[in-house]
Amino acid sequence: MRECGGIAALVALLAPGGSPAVQARAAAALGNLCSSNTRNQDSVRVCGGVAVLVGLLTPDGSPDLQRYVVGALAHLTSEGEQGRDAVRACGGTAALEHVLACPSSAAAHEQAAAVLRNLERVDQG
Repeated sequence: MRECGGIAALVALLAPGGSPAVQARAAAALGNLCSSNTRNQDSVRVCGGVAVLVGLLTPDGSPDLQRYVVGALAHLTSEGEQGRDAVRACGGTAALEHVLACPSSAAAHEQAAAVLRNLERVDQG
């Protein structure tokens, strides 16, 4: 998928102004691809996907979209400091705190809290 440009294509589907349903499915797919796969996580980061995902965490975003975006961010921050640094650098901490403060799905709240915990971690190395 990565070698064929699939990750870049999924990131492109997240572009602002797109269909929230398509964006939610693209975010879900990216989350699945990044689960325990640091090469895919790196690819999403290199394609600019982290900033695009964080940018979708808006107060008027659909609950499904928020849930899948936060889920993708959870996978992107689970392994390696580079993913966590990328989320921090594009304002992810504030965006995730906003998800926690706004009415949203319980799943989005749980995952946002998990991502914030991931962001607090520092790799020992």
